Amino acid sequence: SGYTMEEFVARMNQKAQELGMTDANFIDPTGLDDSNQASASDLAILLANALYSDKIRETLLIPEYTLYFAEKKHHIWNTNWLLLGWIPNNFAEIFGGKTGYTFAAGYSFAVRVGNKDGQKLDVVVLGADAHETRFTEARDAANMVFENYQWPSLRSD
Repeated sequence: SGYTMEEFVARMNQKAQELGMTDANFIDPTGLDDSNQASASDLAILLANALYSDKIRETLLIPEYTLYFAEKKHHIWNTNWLLLGWIPNNFAEIFGGKTGYTFAAGYSFAVRVGNKDGQKLDVVVLGADAHETRFTEARDAANMVFENYQWPSLRSD
């Protein structure tokens, strides 16, 4: 990037403010430091902005990939268990999601899902107590909204 680590983190914090992430404060570029902070609404803003990028969106939807390095083969799976179907769900579409974990924050997950009627919903789970729980909580919260929220009709008078 041409930035020092300190400059990069400063730019991350500046960009977060530009996006309207009012509670975000980054300490390191990896997101793994327990001192990094962001609210659920901040992460929803970040997810929405990330999904505008074709490259990011397409990458988030790759279920698995095989890397070849120094004559070794490494098979990796996407960490989004909803996308992989490892957590059963009936979403018509998954537009992308990102997992996270720190000791301080627990297991987290931000995802955009869609139903058969074309509605889209961003869901953020923070502080789940187990790896699998973040996915079941996101699925269950989205299903509750899709089943109970009265979406405004889009009339074309």
